[in-house]
Amino acid sequence: MISLQDRISSFDPSVPNPGAGDLLGAISFYGKGTGRNGLHDLNPPYFRGFAPKVGVAYSPNPKTVLRANFGIGYLPMQGKYYGGTGQYAQCDGFCFGNITASLDNGVTPAFNWNSGYPVVFPTTFPITDPSLDNGSGVSFWDRNDNRMPMVENIGVQVGRELPHNIKVEVGYVGTMVHRLYTNYSLDSLPLSDLSLGSLLLSDIHSPEARAAGIPIPYPTFKGSVAQALLPYPQYTGVTNLQASIGNSTYNALQVVVQKQFGPLSLNANYTASKMLTNANVPGSSSESSVSAQHPSLRNDVKALANGDYPWMLNLSWVYPLPFGTGQHYLGSSSGLVNGFLGNWTLSVIQAYQAGHVINVSTAVSIPGIGGIWANEVPGQPVQLRPCSSVDPGNPAKAAQLNINAFEDPAPFTLGNTNVLPSARSCSYLDEDIGMNKDVSLSERWKLHFGILVYNIFNRHAFSPNTFQHNIDVPTSFGQYTGILSNPRQLQYYMKLSF
Repeated sequence: MISLQDRISSFDPSVPNPGAGDLLGAISFYGKGTGRNGLHDLNPPYFRGFAPKVGVAYSPNPKTVLRANFGIGYLPMQGKYYGGTGQYAQCDGFCFGNITASLDNGVTPAFNWNSGYPVVFPTTFPITDPSLDNGSGVSFWDRNDNRMPMVENIGVQVGRELPHNIKVEVGYVGTMVHRLYTNYSLDSLPLSDLSLGSLLLSDIHSPEARAAGIPIPYPTFKGSVAQALLPYPQYTGVTNLQASIGNSTYNALQVVVQKQFGPLSLNANYTASKMLTNANVPGSSSESSVSAQHPSLRNDVKALANGDYPWMLNLSWVYPLPFGTGQHYLGSSSGLVNGFLGNWTLSVIQAYQAGHVINVSTAVSIPGIGGIWANEVPGQPVQLRPCSSVDPGNPAKAAQLNINAFEDPAPFTLGNTNVLPSARSCSYLDEDIGMNKDVSLSERWKLHFGILVYNIFNRHAFSPNTFQHNIDVPTSFGQYTGILSNPRQLQYYMKLSF
């Protein structure tokens, strides 16, 4: 039996490809034996992670405290191996999958329904032909890319007790993440070849290509000029899976205020922040939104991440209502009056947050590169109206963005706009209220009941996942088709504790 580790195969840029005239770039098979590379682990373990953490606190007087912290941590490697693509996703040569169908409803070839459609399987496994996947897309796991993503945390905070029983904390929080996992292509058309223009679409054996002197990569090659000029023309694409090349930075000012107004308690916190990244993290829209148009430009791309919210404000209030025995109102009441009106507590939670980042895209692509960004038109406003004025039910007010502010780039050129720096989806606004009453039935038994109202003002925030942002789909560009928030909800509850 072949072990799981020895059923791994991966593209290797250093292996000659016999099916492509021995051009470098072929499938490498892990394990020991004929046709294998003699390696066992796709990625060797990394033992040099150093994660110091230090914190300092100093109180110059009883009402003031200063704090500072610094720490280094690491994200788990599991996210690389099993995060979407999986360590053992590619087992070419060791496993077989085939989907076949009769084009004339089983007349050719004729077969018995009980036996199923006849499928021709390989006679022997494993198949260790380096040219096995020629003509298709392949994946590359760089076994030397085995360092965990590193997270640096920095914090400085000042806490102070002010007059009138007010407590304030003001702090800076910084988080820098290095070596974020992201996918990128190893097989993209060099940008210098964009000058060939429409010749890229011609067949490599066409008179135009021959007259231009475009080299044929290997004798049996068939395809377009764009395909012939790829770094690995024997494949339709080579993806470096979850390479540790991404970075992100998060900087925030955080303010916390606590105040006691007699029986009323207030807690408030406000965050002003910015999060930037250059990585398009697979399967993690909350962490990034940036995707370079070309692999050679990936280090020059830095934009707002999907997780960027420039401001967030949260308020929470707790107020025991002054009714019933011993309270300001009806303080001498007893019996049923106190039973109904006494011991009620009002609580309120208010949450407000800036909207999500908006990306715009096009339907335009370049052979050998793929989809490209839009161009922003100078002098045109990006937004038609603020998000608060958007009405999806009214065609005249359904769009937030101005489609005339963007255009497709000229053929065989790149765009300049992807993440919009000055426009966002609608802010998130929510208020929840609760009324709770405690009733002592005995020294041991207590009854708790009340009502919770979520989104009491029935506010709604449009969902960024249903925002149509392709400038080549004018009927829906800049419009929303769903909401992020829930409608107003009422919940009654009762709990018995003993």
